[in-house]
Amino acid sequence: MKNTEFEIVDIKDKEIELQSLVNDCGKTELAHCVRLLSMYVALYKKAFGDLPPASFEKMLASDNVDVDTAIIFENGMLEAITMLEMVLQSQVPAQSYQYTGITIN
Repeated sequence: MKNTEFEIVDIKDKEIELQSLVNDCGKTELAHCVRLLSMYVALYKKAFGDLPPASFEKMLASDNVDVDTAIIFENGMLEAITMLEMVLQSQVPAQSYQYTGITIN
């Protein structure tokens, strides 16, 4: 298990990497990334149920970060980075995205 201090450094590095990717893309790519991540969350909720809002509030309001919370933040940042990299690598000009019978241009 990693030290919490090292986890926070990893999270900061991932934040910088994510910000760099965000700077390299436009609204269309960000919107596509959000759609993919929202499907990912919906699949998680279907399989495991909702995470109570109080859990989010506790994590975000706390000044003290325990190892488990640091790992959650790090994994979340990694998911966002991976998804945005995938979107940027699969860019096709004038591409349409189709979800559940709805075409988005």
